[in-house]
Formats: sequence, structure tokens, C-alpha cells
Amino acid sequence: MDMLNYVSQDVAKMLKEKGFNESCFVLWDEAFEQLTPASSIHSYKNQDLPNGYCSAPSLIETLDYLEKKGVHIEIRMQHCKTKGDPYKIADDDEYQWKWYYAICKGDDIKNPILEEGDNGYVLMHPDMVSCLRAAIRKGVELL
Repeated sequence: MDMLNYVSQDVAKMLKEKGFNESCFVLWDEAFEQLTPASSIHSYKNQDLPNGYCSAPSLIETLDYLEKKGVHIEIRMQHCKTKGDPYKIADDDEYQWKWYYAICKGDDIKNPILEEGDNGYVLMHPDMVSCLRAAIRKGVELL
């Protein structure tokens, strides 16, 4: 089972604590720290699962759940200079796409939450999946 498609075990536990009780086809087996198909367990919802298991929604299911709860996530990308003088444009400059997220809670679109790096600037992620995972974690914390 491809773990990249599902929330991590710690995010699944946070979702459970925050009241997530949607049907999922995959569960986290907390003892073995692995994903297991829900068909091997008699229920698909957190409230009916035996101790030691919690629902493992996919990243898309989690985004949908957060949206319904008023937490809106937007993934953005930016072209960043990786080689060359940051203040001049030259033919030998090199660039790379980097990813960051913005989260709005409720209808407050004027004050998006951006992840801040150690340098005080917006934290940039090297790929979209790591950015999406970080955004989902922050979104769940905001519930």
C-alpha cells in the first residue's frame, strides 16, 4: 500500500482526536505502525474501530474534510533563483520551482496563514507532496 497517498499516523491520530469519523478504506494499525485495508476490520469509521486502530484518510479525503470544516488550503509554487546574483539577471542563472502553502480559516481570506521558515521568510518545500503534507498537518491543528 502506497503510504504517500494517505495521512501519516500522527496526523490520523490528531484527526481522530478532533472528531474525524468519516468512512475510510484504509486504517492505521497503531501497534505495527502500518497501513491496513479496512476490509480486514469490521468497520470503516473511527468511532467503531477497536483500540489500536484509527482511520487513515487519503490526502484528498483530508483536504475535502478540512474544506467542509472551514479550513481552506491553497498550494502555490514559485520560481526561485538557485544560482547567480540575486539582484541581477544573467544568462547563466539557474532556477527551480519551490512550493509553499496558504491557509484561510473560515471567510478570512485577507489574512492567510503562511508557514514561516527560520529566516523569517515563507518556508519553501522542494516538492508538492511535502508541501501538501505540511499544509494538511497545519490545517488539522487549526480545527
